[in-house]
Amino acid sequence: EILLANPGQVMEAHFLGHDYLISAERLPSMQANMAGSMFLVHSLDKLTVVKKQLVMQFLLIFVTSLVVGIAVIIFLTGSILQPVQQLIQTAKLVSTGDLNSRVKIDSKDEFGLLSKHFNIMTSAVQKADNALKQHSRDLEQQVKMRTLSLQQKKEQLEGYISAIDNIGVGLCIIDADYRIRTMNKTFISWFGDQHGKTCHNMIMNQATPCSQCKLKDVIEQRNIANYQFTRSPDHQITRSDEHTFEIVATPIYNSDGTTANMGMIRDITRQKIKEEEKLETSRHEEQLNKLESLKTMAGAIAHRFNNAMMAVQGNLDLMLLTLPADSNEFKMASDAAQAARGASQVGSTMLSYVGQQPMKLQELPLEDIVRACITAFQNRFQTFSSLKFTPPDQPLYCSMDQQQIKEVIESILTNAFESLGDDRGTIEITFGTDYFTVDSFPLSFQNDNLKDGMYAFCRIKDSGHGISHKYLSRIFEPFYTTKFVGRGLGLALTVGIMRSHRGVITFDSSPEKGTTVNVLLPSLSSTRQTMISSENNQKKTVQLSGNILLVDDEEMVLEVGRRMLEVLGFTVHTASDGQEAINRIHQQDIDFCAIVLDISMPEMNGIEAMKAIRKINPALPVVLSSGYSEDTFSFKEDQGTKPDAFLSKPFQLSDIRHSLEKLMAS
Repeated sequence: EILLANPGQVMEAHFLGHDYLISAERLPSMQANMAGSMFLVHSLDKLTVVKKQLVMQFLLIFVTSLVVGIAVIIFLTGSILQPVQQLIQTAKLVSTGDLNSRVKIDSKDEFGLLSKHFNIMTSAVQKADNALKQHSRDLEQQVKMRTLSLQQKKEQLEGYISAIDNIGVGLCIIDADYRIRTMNKTFISWFGDQHGKTCHNMIMNQATPCSQCKLKDVIEQRNIANYQFTRSPDHQITRSDEHTFEIVATPIYNSDGTTANMGMIRDITRQKIKEEEKLETSRHEEQLNKLESLKTMAGAIAHRFNNAMMAVQGNLDLMLLTLPADSNEFKMASDAAQAARGASQVGSTMLSYVGQQPMKLQELPLEDIVRACITAFQNRFQTFSSLKFTPPDQPLYCSMDQQQIKEVIESILTNAFESLGDDRGTIEITFGTDYFTVDSFPLSFQNDNLKDGMYAFCRIKDSGHGISHKYLSRIFEPFYTTKFVGRGLGLALTVGIMRSHRGVITFDSSPEKGTTVNVLLPSLSSTRQTMISSENNQKKTVQLSGNILLVDDEEMVLEVGRRMLEVLGFTVHTASDGQEAINRIHQQDIDFCAIVLDISMPEMNGIEAMKAIRKINPALPVVLSSGYSEDTFSFKEDQGTKPDAFLSKPFQLSDIRHSLEKLMAS
């Protein structure tokens, strides 16, 4: 019923001790109103046997498969896994850097082919690694060599910079934005150490580039520029005075492709000063060269003029000796003599400027000359509030022409008094001796006659308006003056006078700070100073008498000289030229006590005649006379050209008396 109700279903049934599988199916009707069912019955006993057989077969197949699988696994372990493990192990060694490792598989299967290509790849890697190592070693060597080269270049550059420092040249590198990148010690000593600051701000203390700057041209046009700039005291950081610098600007190329400026800077201040001094010296030399012709002319005029004035003054002096002091004739002769002495100053003035004024040298105390000038000035100037005169502890004896040095002192005092103006200032006068060098003297006085040594000086210091530095170099020029027109010859004349005395005038002045003037004269030795003091204490009167020979080519000079010598007590013999004088001495019929020789004579001058006379009578005293200064002639004692005394024309009776008294006393 169950099966019929569920066609196709299989049921297990137990019947009569056996198990069965039963299924039912409806059969189609074969006749009308007839139906049937078919039952299929299968004994489970046979099926169980078959099942058992199948299980046994399955177990047999499984065991066989298992054995075969194990065999396959064992085979695969030997032929597949071992090569793979070898590849993995070799790959690990290669990855750790052991490029000498290789896979040792000789089979011709896929593993052998894989191993072969793996070994080829490893060899290529090894080769590349060796090449890389060699390249690395080469690079390392190149780096070492490059480092050594850079070190050497650095040391060389430092040596160059040190050498540049040693020669006093500043070095700086300036970028295109005007900022200073590098500087050496010399540059820092001039302008300070301020890296990164703009050059115009650091050097010139200004916010914008300098007008004379060439940095833009150097960087943009890549040209070398050479120019100068002056740094005034207002711009100084480490210096207080004005300095001039020369800069050579050169373009240099940075590693980033930009251009910078390397500046080599020299302080040419001293060079500029020397150039200015050279120009000043050249200008003075040019002036002196122009004066050579004036010297010749002035000397010739003065010589003739002095010879003429010699006759005038000599005769007037002699006339005064013969006239009563209270007579009108004496008064007129005295006035004429004074006028003649004034007229003789015309030639002296010309010669003073060119340094050839005849000098009557005497060894006198410098302070006495200055004291006499002050006495005269106190009556002329009353505007100063005080004049301080401090005499030296000991007399300062110098060889000088009293009148000429007096003119120098008066000229300087005049300037000092006038510099006070209407103000009531102070003038201080002091004295001393000190060692001076020629290079410290003004250019106007530097010549071959000056030497380094001890000089006696008179220092005149005033509190007046002072002189600007730019005008100091012109104060000795003729007719240069800051006063009214018609002045300005005084200081120019002092140059010639001081040069003829081998002396110097130095100036130090500043506006509103006054002026200090030093009048320097060669100092006599201490031994000579002592001798002069002793001579002055032991001075005695010398009686003038005896035969004397007077030689001159001017008849008027010869006549007036003869009269003067006769008045002094001599028996006078005359000669009109040098040869005649030699003949008179050579005759030896007269015992002459002295001879007075004019220098400028035709045929044979006085110096040549003196040398010849000394060969005849070396003990005969010789006095040379000339309208020129004694310094004009190069007298040398070792060559027999130095006279025993010298007389400058026109000389007065007192001058020749003083010379002969001194000569006779010695």
